[in-house]
Amino acid sequence: MESSGRKMTLPWRSVGIGLSLLVIVAVSLVPAGAYVPPVLAALLLLPWTFARPVRAMSVVILGNLMFLSTTEGISLPEIFFGTYLFGYLAFWAWKRVFLERAPIIEHVSDYYLLAFFVICVATLPITVFNGQTVLWWFRELLTFSHLLMYFPLRDSMRERKGMITLLVVLLGTFGLVAIYNLVTYRAASAAVSYFWELTASRQAVGDNFFFPGVVVLISLWVHLHNRKAAWMLLPPLALIALALAL
Repeated sequence: MESSGRKMTLPWRSVGIGLSLLVIVAVSLVPAGAYVPPVLAALLLLPWTFARPVRAMSVVILGNLMFLSTTEGISLPEIFFGTYLFGYLAFWAWKRVFLERAPIIEHVSDYYLLAFFVICVATLPITVFNGQTVLWWFRELLTFSHLLMYFPLRDSMRERKGMITLLVVLLGTFGLVAIYNLVTYRAASAAVSYFWELTASRQAVGDNFFFPGVVVLISLWVHLHNRKAAWMLLPPLALIALALAL
């Protein structure tokens, strides 16, 4: 029995050693080798995240933290993020239709959402005609594709556990963005000499995160019956307001 157990562990050890050597060689020799460890980790965690919508949606929400600093062209993290997002949405739709035998569209408003996204995809010829690149079109489409998260989020929010998990991830993301804004503003304000430079250094990064954060917190404030728990929402709401103001 012990010999068979050892034989079973040998392939996994070989795979682990091989992956470790691949990471070391890639990080050392390849110009984009720094992306190899997170890509390998993502590939290993892919089946686990795809197993439940709440896990995949949590990854998508946290993945938006990569885009706090904007770039002119499309970056490699944006390509990976877009591949993951569209890949999961396609997997979810396939599973929903062919395995669960359930319709994707449940309400009339779902038709309008899908129609809007179809119109966004149909703008590709117009984009090329006006001299823009396909990568630029894909980058803009990636922003609007977040609307399609509504469908797997709808399934995730039907369970209390999934609702609480997504709420914690969402509020945690808002908090990290708010802290990032405050730290960035402090670093910028430390280098100014005049008041007008202080006002000019204001850059509210990720303000698109804060609007849904404020909506979620105010909705919780209104619907919570426990007043003590409702008052606990004021500190994160004040943090978001301060980070947005600065």
